[in-house]
Amino acid sequence: MRKQIPIEQLRVGMYVVGLDRSWIKTPFWRHRMQVESLDHIEALRACGVRSVEIDTEKGLDLASQGGIVSTVDPSSARIAALSSSRASSPQGKEPSTPFEEELSVAKEVYKQAKVVIGQAMGDAREGRGLDIEAISKVSEGLLESVLRNTEALSSLSRLKSFDEYTFFHSVNVAILALAMGRHLGMPREALSRLGLGALLHDIGKMKIPHDLLNAPRRLEAGEREIIKQHVMRGAEYLSQHAVLPEETLRPLLEHHERVDGSGYPTGRRRKELSQFGLIASIVDIYDAITADRVYHEGVPPIRL
Repeated sequence: MRKQIPIEQLRVGMYVVGLDRSWIKTPFWRHRMQVESLDHIEALRACGVRSVEIDTEKGLDLASQGGIVSTVDPSSARIAALSSSRASSPQGKEPSTPFEEELSVAKEVYKQAKVVIGQAMGDAREGRGLDIEAISKVSEGLLESVLRNTEALSSLSRLKSFDEYTFFHSVNVAILALAMGRHLGMPREALSRLGLGALLHDIGKMKIPHDLLNAPRRLEAGEREIIKQHVMRGAEYLSQHAVLPEETLRPLLEHHERVDGSGYPTGRRRKELSQFGLIASIVDIYDAITADRVYHEGVPPIRL
C-alpha cells in the first residue's frame, strides 16, 4: 500500500517511492530507496522536500495514532536492518557529517578531482609519466568525503559537461563506485583500491583519436573496434607508468565486460568477473546513459 506523508513523519526503515519534486534535484542516485539513516531524511529536507510517498509493503508504516508499525515479516525486517547497518560505513557507523556541512567540502574535493584526472588524461595522451601520487591523494579525498556522508558527493556526480565528458565521467564513476562499495559494506582498504581504479578506468581513451571519441554519429564497425582498444591500451599505459595492485586494475580491465559474456575485451562471464569489475561496469553504464553526449541526450535518472 502506498501513502503520502509529510517529511516530518518520515522515519528510518520506511521505503520511499516518490517525492514532491524531481529526484534529479536530490542527492540520491536511486529513485526508490529504503531510508537507512537520519542523514537520509536530513538530505531530503535540505533539498526542500516537504512530502514523500512511501510503500508500506516494502518498509515501515505509520500506525493510526502516530506510532510506527512494520508491515513486513520479521525476517525481512532483520535483513533490512542488517543492510542498513552495513551501508552506514565500512565500520558500521552512522555518517559523521551532516549533508549540508559536507556538501561544501565535497564541492571542493570534486573540483580538485576533475583537475587532477584532467591532468592525468593529458599526460597519457602526450605519453608522459603518470603522477600516481596526486591521483591517489585525490582518490583518498573522494573516499573520505563518501565515508563522512555518501549523499553529499553523490549529489555532485550529476554534474556533466558536454565538452569535458571524459574528465567528469571518470570522477563520477569513482564517486558512484565508492558509494556502491560502501553500501555493500566493503572495508576501507578495499574502497581505497576501488576508488583509485575507478578514477583510472578510462585512461586508455587518451590513446584513441579524439575525433573518433566525440564523433556526432553512429560509428562504423571498424571504428567501434578501435574504440574498444582503449581498455588494453589503458592497461598497457598503466603497466608502464605505475605499480598498482591487481585489484585496482579490475575496473579498467572489466568495466566493459558483461555477465552474459557479451562484453569486451575478453568476453568473461559473471563467475569470472571480480566485484570491482562488476561495480565499475554498473556505474559506468549508469553515468554514461544519464549524460548528454554528442550522439544522444541523457536519460533522466528518474526514468531508470
